[in-house]
Amino acid sequence: MKRILLTGFEPFHEYKINSSWSLVDSFENTTSGIECIKFRLPVEFRVVSSIVPEILKQYKPDIVLAFGQCTGDSIRIERVALNLDDARTADNSGYTPADEPIHADGKNAYFSSLPIKAIQHAVAAKNIPAIISNSAGTYVCNHLFYELLYWCDKLSLPTKIGFVHLPRLTEQVSGTQNPSLPLQQMQIALHEIIKIL
Repeated sequence: MKRILLTGFEPFHEYKINSSWSLVDSFENTTSGIECIKFRLPVEFRVVSSIVPEILKQYKPDIVLAFGQCTGDSIRIERVALNLDDARTADNSGYTPADEPIHADGKNAYFSSLPIKAIQHAVAAKNIPAIISNSAGTYVCNHLFYELLYWCDKLSLPTKIGFVHLPRLTEQVSGTQNPSLPLQQMQIALHEIIKIL
């Protein structure tokens, strides 16, 4: 049986909910032959660094599909993780790294090991806005993406790693003109992604 680890983040800054965890928490696996494990992560650079190698060793997933929240109007399938932490605002612990490498012995960047174009096409085929993104930013989302790929490399794990940014939920932007996506569409997208994996 294939084991997939799904991760989302806790709320951060002014947000009372995080669309990434809302999606992961709501997910019901209907695909036979696949075991899904859900894990909620803190929006904290240092804690993420300590958690990642432990969850990879504990769960031994075949695939990690990590989610984060963004402010756009499309599901963003991330291509690359940078070896860089550079935060404009503090994380949930109050830490604000500036131009810091994540790992001194790490590559400058790692690429997603999931079929990102097939994922984008499958989601878009359901009339859900989806794009391939070449920058996961330099905040905790990129940090997690990089840590996952770094540790798979260092530990010689066969685990496939991917990161997807989700728009905010409709209820998060109520009363504004800010872009969002209903949870139901995100759920459809996740089911389509898992079919490919």
